[in-house]
Amino acid sequence: MLDDQNDNIETYESQTGLDADSPSNSNILSTLNSLGLNSPSLKLRKHTRFERFILLEDLTSGMKHPCVLDLKMGTRQYGVEAKVTKMNSQRKKCRQTTSRRLGTRICGMQVWDSRTDLYINRDKYFGRGIRAGEEFVRSLARFLYDGISIWSIVRFLPKLIQDLMELEKTFKKLNNYRFV
Repeated sequence: MLDDQNDNIETYESQTGLDADSPSNSNILSTLNSLGLNSPSLKLRKHTRFERFILLEDLTSGMKHPCVLDLKMGTRQYGVEAKVTKMNSQRKKCRQTTSRRLGTRICGMQVWDSRTDLYINRDKYFGRGIRAGEEFVRSLARFLYDGISIWSIVRFLPKLIQDLMELEKTFKKLNNYRFV
């Protein structure tokens, strides 16, 4: 039995590149072995590229009726390693939506309507159908409207404009980002 385990660890080492002599890797390999995940037929995928992700904080945590507006910013919406088909698909979406003309597109929206005590939800397909101009402005106004007072639309505009100006300043300071 011990010989079988050693053979399996060696097989796993050859498939993963992990060194069983390393204390942390030895523990991983032993655990995998005890779970029966050491089969020579086990196909393992090696990651060939490094990917970075941004982990966002849940800013709505603790809010009773959070309202959220998801905007896709920019006119280039694909990564540097995107395949040609993905690039073409994203360029087409950009041309056909507010992304090209305004540099932004609504990808989702959740709004609490105080009058009806219900959420209004809009998805990415809603956002793709909006046109630049009055339609886009109405969508933003609906996001700001609380369902009761028309003044709720303008109430947060000064703070929103101030925050957007700060965001613009931050982006302009970054070396690897375009901000036009």
